[in-house]
Amino acid sequence: MALYTPDLATVAGNSYGALTIGDTPTPITPNVSGDSIALVGNKVGLWFVTTGTAITVTYDSVRLSDQGQDTNITSVLPATGVRRAMFDSSGDRFKQTSGNVGYLNLTYTAITGLTIYAWYTN
Repeated sequence: MALYTPDLATVAGNSYGALTIGDTPTPITPNVSGDSIALVGNKVGLWFVTTGTAITVTYDSVRLSDQGQDTNITSVLPATGVRRAMFDSSGDRFKQTSGNVGYLNLTYTAITGLTIYAWYTN
């Protein structure tokens, strides 16, 4: 598994004084064995883009949800399309407690034609 730190996203708030806004995301090329994304800031967003291969992404849960189960969740991506997922970095359901501590582990059913973008907000 490769370790990735998401890009910091610019947020336009009351104190934002620039005339333009827009960040250039850094693409992540997924690894066949999976990837680990640092859960930093307040929220971490993931954007999955597929071109030609339908893929399921699995997010490794390490703690019980408020429903009382430790269940991995998935995103089902079409052969060609985009899916988004957002994670609350303050929670600990998906933060690894051994190995890549503080990271969200992802695995994929395939990686052909998959590009990932990750960002966080403070």
